[in-house]
This record gives sequence, C-alpha cells and structure tokens, in this order.
Amino acid sequence: MAEASRIPTVTVIRRGNQFVFWCTFCRRKHFHGAAGLGHRSAHCISPQSPYRATGYVLVEKAVGDHPVGGVYFLQAGEGGNIKIGFASDVQRRIQKEIQPHSPLPLKLLALVPGTETDERCLHRMFHHLRLHGEWFRAGSELLLLVKHLRSGRYLGSLCEPENVEAFVAQEKARFEP
Repeated sequence: MAEASRIPTVTVIRRGNQFVFWCTFCRRKHFHGAAGLGHRSAHCISPQSPYRATGYVLVEKAVGDHPVGGVYFLQAGEGGNIKIGFASDVQRRIQKEIQPHSPLPLKLLALVPGTETDERCLHRMFHHLRLHGEWFRAGSELLLLVKHLRSGRYLGSLCEPENVEAFVAQEKARFEP
C-alpha cells in the first residue's frame, strides 16, 4: 500500500448510486459504487496514470458552501472571444443580463454542471488568455476544453491542480497534429 500522503485525491460527483469523475489520463469516466468514499483502486487504463500504482481517494464535490449550477462558455460572434461564467440559472443570466449588453450575438458553446469554485479554477487555468474580467481569447487550449466538454464529458476532477497541466498536454496531443 502506498504511503497515505502520496495517494492522489479526486473529486467525484454522485450520480444515482455511483460516484463518477472524468480521468484526464485515460480520458474516460471512472465509476465507483456508492458504498463509500475514501481510498479506492483505480480503473485507469493509461500506462502514464499515477493512479494505477496507488489508487486514489474519492472525495465528493462539496455543494454546501458552493451553489451548484452551470459553468458556461459563451462566444461573442463567430470565432470571437469567450466568456467563462457560472450561474445557478444560466438561461436567465444569458438572456436577461449578458446578451442585452453585448454588441454581438452570443453563442453558447458549452454548459456543464459546476460551481463558482469550478469557474474560478477555469479562470486560473486560462489566465494567460484573459482579456478582461471573465472574457478570454479563443486560444487553442480553451477551444480544446470546449470540444472536450461538448463531447459529453464534464469538469469532474479536471480542476484539481495536478490534473490541469496533464489535461492541456494530453488534449493538445490528441487534437493537434
């Protein structure tokens, strides 16, 4: 058994009677029965995954202090800048608060369940593309994330600090020549 302090932690979301998270190493959802959280054997098939040797500790996504809603990605015009935001009522936020103040039509690129914490994580992840506030240049790595989310995946444990760089590197290798 690996030393407890060296076992990675992953944030999971409860889906019915299972816990699930998106693995950035094998690019698959990992499902675990809801029998309990804590240390679990990894289901990861990637030889590069650190989870294979140690397993991981499942921690359920906290919803008490962080309202759950949607993390959205809006694009201004065709190929324009992208707003990464959070709202508990995304449709209302876009229609009543954002679109009326935009000189360009806004297109919803992706919407995933998430929290304000996830939104802040994404802002940090793409800080190098930030233009102003919640608006970002449509850089290749941000577009890769949108493509990733549009394919039916969700944030899961992506916003865990140790997974961010691995995700960007793997998705670039996957989608770029």
